[in-house]
Amino acid sequence: MSAPLWLRPAAALAVLALLAACARADRPAAAGPAPLVAAHYMHGASADCAPLDTPTRVNGRIGRTTDEQVALAGEGLAAARQDVRDARAAGVDAFALWMHPRFADPALPPGGYRDSLQRLEPLFQALAEDGGVTAYPDFWWYRMEPANWAVIDPNWKSPPVASTEAELRRLGALLADLAARHGRVWTRRDGRLVIGMQDHALFATVPYAQAMEWLCGPLGGRGKVYLALSRYPSRGELAADWLAGADAIFDWDTVRSYGDSRRELAAGAAFARQHGKAWWPGFAPGFHVSRTGDATAPPAPVVHERLGILAYRQAWLDAIRERAPAVYLATWNDGSEDSEIMPTAAHGRAVLRLTAHLSRWLRDGRPPAIEAEELLLFHHPQAVQGVALPPGRPAATGVPGALTPPTDYLALCSFLKAPAEVVVRLQRREIARRTLPAGFHTWLIYHPAADPQAVYPAEEDGLSVTRLEQPFRDHEVFVEVVAGERRLARFRSHQPIVNAAGRGDLSTVGDVFALVR
Repeated sequence: MSAPLWLRPAAALAVLALLAACARADRPAAAGPAPLVAAHYMHGASADCAPLDTPTRVNGRIGRTTDEQVALAGEGLAAARQDVRDARAAGVDAFALWMHPRFADPALPPGGYRDSLQRLEPLFQALAEDGGVTAYPDFWWYRMEPANWAVIDPNWKSPPVASTEAELRRLGALLADLAARHGRVWTRRDGRLVIGMQDHALFATVPYAQAMEWLCGPLGGRGKVYLALSRYPSRGELAADWLAGADAIFDWDTVRSYGDSRRELAAGAAFARQHGKAWWPGFAPGFHVSRTGDATAPPAPVVHERLGILAYRQAWLDAIRERAPAVYLATWNDGSEDSEIMPTAAHGRAVLRLTAHLSRWLRDGRPPAIEAEELLLFHHPQAVQGVALPPGRPAATGVPGALTPPTDYLALCSFLKAPAEVVVRLQRREIARRTLPAGFHTWLIYHPAADPQAVYPAEEDGLSVTRLEQPFRDHEVFVEVVAGERRLARFRSHQPIVNAAGRGDLSTVGDVFALVR
């Protein structure tokens, strides 16, 4: 009589292999360091973000932050400590510290870069004291020659430096001083100090090996540095020697529509794979309305429909699917472009809560268990019919070129231990009803803009979509959880969907609602 199937050697091996495969499917990949979540920290912009107990932003008008705001932003040990605590709670591992000579007086490097770092001293102190979050320099390198002025900024009148070598050597010495004083909190990958460099269109003018000798020499040489270079598709490709020498490529993608964001992230992953580099996808929450520009002129007409939190959510899921070794969140605190993750008066802690869930998913390789039932509601503070933009700016529903007009939308992210029937109302008018499943789920409710080129997501696993025929007209959003005819909970958005203040502000409003059944 033959042995039972499970005792036969070949069958037993097959069963063991199947069990091992099933176990691996639920486990994150063990190879390599843990994924890195880095958030771009722009010390010159955080003054745009009002404290949570104020009704609106400090800088309510559209326009560049004032010199006084730039001087105060990011300073103060108490504010820095709060940033570190919030970042740690959201699963942020590192701050990419924005080093930029334009945040300083007209003197060029090392004055400009040194001024940037001096303003960040309270943050370094908070990092050293609180722990759990590190930082690394992430700078624009300008080769200050007359031929490059039009590329950099035609309105910037500072005199160019005569020598690229002198500039890089001074910058390298500044980084060495930073490492000597704050090396304990400097982010490392593979045991090396991380440095991020942006605006690579200028790199082609300097041989890679020579530039790295000047820049990295004071840090112990190129072998001591982990170099991440930005990928700006609109600014041309990296020079071959710079691309070959990089360790990682990171994307900066805060100014694109929902559809363009998805396409560019896919292109970034393919680019990194093609060249054998680590890929750090870059993405941000929010709608995106640029307030940058000359203080005396209307801002650049940058209006991109990202469907609030939808592009951010989808980019995270794409990064998780690609098993990205790092992500680059742009930004932690830039209120001038509605891309901030830090808590603000507009979205409270909703973006932070969502980031915490998705960053843990990236790190663990599986969806986190739902520990507390919550609903996150996101929307514009103004619907399309309620938008009042400043004089000189194109109307929101008729923006020219490749820019996308805004959409009436609501996005509801749910964290449920069991399915729940959810009803969304505008004032007393019910506009949508859906039974949301257990786990993490997102529900988009929208009335599309009148633009045949606009891209909207289709319903899929993890995403429900409800398209409305009528635009939003009522002011306040109510979310109800019901069981048959019985209402279990009723929540009200802290900011109306049509804002009578007329700020021309199309940023994302967020709410966190705790569900207690």
